Amino acid sequence: MKNKVNLTGRFGRDMELKTLPNGTPVLSNSLATSRYWTDKESGEKKEETTWHSVVFYRRDAENVAKFMKKGYLIDIEGRLRNRNYEKDGQTIYVTEVVAEEVRFFPNGNADSSVPAAPENEAPPVADDIPEEIPQ
Repeated sequence: MKNKVNLTGRFGRDMELKTLPNGTPVLSNSLATSRYWTDKESGEKKEETTWHSVVFYRRDAENVAKFMKKGYLIDIEGRLRNRNYEKDGQTIYVTEVVAEEVRFFPNGNADSSVPAAPENEAPPVADDIPEEIPQ
């Protein structure tokens, strides 16, 4: 079995590139993906948005920070990682996507059939980035 996830979505906040103690660039951000359908009974168009925490390392982190902005569309292939950390005496559990392949769209957009990122504020990403690069 393989731990693999593909997401195409829009960033929820502007980029903030950080550096691990060993000098490795890292970037963490929220990614919004949406599902659209028409309600069979009412005929009303519906939307459901899911937020994902995504982490980029090394060159991907540098390129995302350089070329992407809040609301830009990106295609990511990666793997899920579960981890936890302590904050203010509480254990915080995090599920995030560790990006392994990244595809940019021209000018941050694909075709017009993909709507813009939701207007509401993106949820926070984990503020504790592991000091080790995941294998």
